Amino acid sequence: SHGVLPLVYRRLKSTDGIAPKAIAPIRAQFYGNALTNLNGARELVRIVSLLGARGIDAIALKGPVLALQAWGDVALRQFNDLDLLVRPAAVARAAEVLDEAGYRPLTFDRQHPEVSIARTCEDDFVRPDSPWTIDLHWELNLDYFAYGPAADDVWERAISIKLEGAEVKTLPPGQLVPFLAVHATKHGWITLAWVCDF
Repeated sequence: SHGVLPLVYRRLKSTDGIAPKAIAPIRAQFYGNALTNLNGARELVRIVSLLGARGIDAIALKGPVLALQAWGDVALRQFNDLDLLVRPAAVARAAEVLDEAGYRPLTFDRQHPEVSIARTCEDDFVRPDSPWTIDLHWELNLDYFAYGPAADDVWERAISIKLEGAEVKTLPPGQLVPFLAVHATKHGWITLAWVCDF
């Protein structure tokens, strides 16, 4: 429940004195999570490519890119959604691309995108036949968090990392660390995984 199974398995697999029967179910869960994460990384790359084909820049947040940045291995985190940041001016077009890919918004109003954009900083898009939720962001956090960097600075300082053979933009370490701190604070630091990532 704390999202640290991959890290626990990484430590336990080389620890002496653990009975094979005890480690076997943890190993099975680890490899199951690794396969799920590879699937998620491929879906993220696919969605970023679809957005890019329509001229929409996207920055990947958390999920598989954070697994690579923090742990050097996409298998060493547990995640269940794929977070993407787009510029506010591109939100309506990004929602259209997600719709064409089979993802439906939970609350985003495609007829009046300005209302949704003014109300919050993100929305979830779900696809019935997919285990993934796309969490589409147009700002890093809600206005009531006194948090930088400014929107333009995020785009100017974004870095690219290699994910499943593709280049994907993400936050550089200097912006990632405060983003993770604010994200975890917003949710009350409810999982040990967020502490470990931080």
